[in-house]
Amino acid sequence: MALAEAGDTSSAEFLRLGTRGQVLGQAMGGIVLVILAMMVFKPNL
Repeated sequence: MALAEAGDTSSAEFLRLGTRGQVLGQAMGGIVLVILAMMVFKPNL
């Protein structure tokens, strides 16, 4: 937040944090989809 508020949106650290946020968001989305599929199809594990 401090980088964005300071207007430093083109720094390497800002881009690295943005990339990390994208990766974590995609991973969490994938986990949610797996859980949802398991709830719908109810596999016998």
